Amino acid sequence: MNRFEFFKNYKEFACYIRYKTANVLCNQLENSRDLNEQRALMLRIVEELAAQTDDLSMWLQAIMQRNDGDKKYRDEWERLLSIRTNHSDSKKVIDSFRRVRSLGGFLRKLDFPPISQIAKIHSTNEILMKEGVDTVWRSVRDAIEQRIVKSRILELVQNKIKHGMMVYTDTNENKIWIRIFKVNCEGTGRKKRLSRLNRNVEIPIDEPKAKSMVGTIKAYGQAIEALINLLLIDYKYKILSKKIRLKRENREKCLDEISKALS
Repeated sequence: MNRFEFFKNYKEFACYIRYKTANVLCNQLENSRDLNEQRALMLRIVEELAAQTDDLSMWLQAIMQRNDGDKKYRDEWERLLSIRTNHSDSKKVIDSFRRVRSLGGFLRKLDFPPISQIAKIHSTNEILMKEGVDTVWRSVRDAIEQRIVKSRILELVQNKIKHGMMVYTDTNENKIWIRIFKVNCEGTGRKKRLSRLNRNVEIPIDEPKAKSMVGTIKAYGQAIEALINLLLIDYKYKILSKKIRLKRENREKCLDEISKALS
C-alpha cells in the first residue's frame, strides 16, 4: 500500500468509524427501555464525539507539520502512524486555529495553495471549492468551541467515562451524574498556590441531543475527508509544478494514484 492508497482507504472507511458506531448507539438509545442501558449508550455517544474531535486535531497536526523538514518521515503516512496525541496536544492544535480569521488564512496555516489554485488543479468551479473548504473551516471552529470555549468540559467528561469513574445514582433518574475533581499546583515555596476544580456534571438522557452529537461526529468525519482531498490536491499541484521532482514513469503513476484517491 502506498500513501495515496492509504489516504483513499482512510477516506472511505476510517473517517466514518466513529460516526457509524455512534449512529448504531443512537438507534439503540431510541429503542431501549432499560434505564441503565440508556445511560451507558448516552455516555458512549459523548465519548465518541470527544474521540472524533481528537481525530480531527490529529489530522490538522499532521498536515501542519508535513513541511517542517523533519527527514525521519518519508511521507504523511509514516507521520500519521507515529503521531500519539493526548488531550493537551489536541487542545494546543485546535487552539492554534483560534486566531484564523479568513478562509485564506486557514489554507495558509495548513500550507495549502489558495482557493483559485486548488480549483484549477482539481478542475472544479471556484465557488463550489470555496464552499467545500469553508465547511472544513466551520468544523474546526466548532471543535474549538467544544474543546476550549466550553471550559474543556468535553475533555474532562471523556476522561472520567474512559476510566469508569462516573456516578449515576442521582435522584433524577433521567440524568447521569459525573463528579470531576482536579488539583493544580502553581508557584514554588511560600508562593505555592493550590487551585481546586470541584464540580458536578449532569448529562441528561436526551435523544434529540444524542442525534445532534451524532450529526457533529459525522461532520468531523466529512471535515477529515475534505482535508485528505486537499492534501491530495496539494500533492498533485507540487508534482505538476515540479516542486516534487519524479522520474517520468513515477510521475505518471503518482498522478494516476492521486486521481483514484480523489474519485
